[in-house]
Amino acid sequence: MGLKKAMQVLWACAAVTLLLLVLFLRFENTVLLALLLGAGCVTAVIWVVFIRCPHCGAHLGRDVGKYCPHCGKETGL
Repeated sequence: MGLKKAMQVLWACAAVTLLLLVLFLRFENTVLLALLLGAGCVTAVIWVVFIRCPHCGAHLGRDVGKYCPHCGKETGL
């Protein structure tokens, strides 16, 4: 999966996680809690595994931008 696609999936998963959080706080259902925890874990895994520089492979962390903070090459975003 490319970095651009990974960022799109990451934002979608984060939005689903936030929606599930709001629903859980409103209804306090254990099924919603399980879905919330699962969506949060999927979001975290995507962040750790796929948000990397396509050139050097270093994790971009919070510095996801046009250039890699480690090697200085373009990330393609």
